[in-house]
Amino acid sequence: MGKFARSWELTKTTLSVMKKDKEIFIFPVLAIIVSIGFLILFGVFALFAGIISLVGGLSMALLGYILLFVLYLFLAGISAFFSVCVVYTASMRFNKKDATLGQSISFALKRLDKIILWAIVSATVGIILKILENMAEKAKGIGKILLNIFRFILGTAWSISTIFVLQGIVYKNLGPFASIKDSL
Repeated sequence: MGKFARSWELTKTTLSVMKKDKEIFIFPVLAIIVSIGFLILFGVFALFAGIISLVGGLSMALLGYILLFVLYLFLAGISAFFSVCVVYTASMRFNKKDATLGQSISFALKRLDKIILWAIVSATVGIILKILENMAEKAKGIGKILLNIFRFILGTAWSISTIFVLQGIVYKNLGPFASIKDSL
């Protein structure tokens, strides 16, 4: 059985465990709550940063990309953190063990360095895709078509090649690049 087939079976088994064990859904709920809290704080920060940039003369386009990167970074980090909790909890259940909320969060905290690195990589790719999208919107004719095709191919390749990155972080304690390589 190939890597993709094994990973797909693991994903199906994880979903099966999630259907049977409803308490595992606390992690997505926590991710939503933390994300909303972050978005509120980010909105306030972005408002002040916009005012400061107008006074300080920082390019609004540059400020926009910086703020967008910070937004992508934190939301990717929050999502990855709680996804690691879900994967860990499910893996414990596969092994007929019961992981508490605290144990799952503690496990994710032990992998925080890898989660942060993954968030940085993910946010960087997200910004690159956004820049390509903005360039395509401004382009005309064949340039617009080519940029949209390139962005689509890059985004699709990224999605496919990184679908099992978090399993590599959880099960093999890999960093983001090793996990991407392992998932291919």
